[in-house]
Amino acid sequence: MIELPDELDLYSFFEVDPERCDEFGDLVAYTVCNDDGLCLIFSCNTTLADVGVVLLLHGTEIIRVTAADATSVVLRKDKSGHSLVIKFDSGYFSEAQIWVKPAIKVRWASSFG
Repeated sequence: MIELPDELDLYSFFEVDPERCDEFGDLVAYTVCNDDGLCLIFSCNTTLADVGVVLLLHGTEIIRVTAADATSVVLRKDKSGHSLVIKFDSGYFSEAQIWVKPAIKVRWASSFG
């Protein structure tokens, strides 16, 4: 199972209630939109350790990334602001970092440099 911040901390970060996407509550999604029509959907399956990021611009999907083997999701506060950092155990990605304020931004780090 994936290590996650508690639900209150995730609510504080995204400032929206999570959407339960399955009957067991294992898949949750948070949707955040800005004034320019850019929306980010962050989803996490706590049982399968999968995370997904979808970016939409004016309702049109512009990118979708799903990655398996996430080991932890932590909140980080540093000079770049508040971010959500996802660590992966294996696969193509080693880390992802998500910001929602002051702007929506996603950075993926590859395991292969």
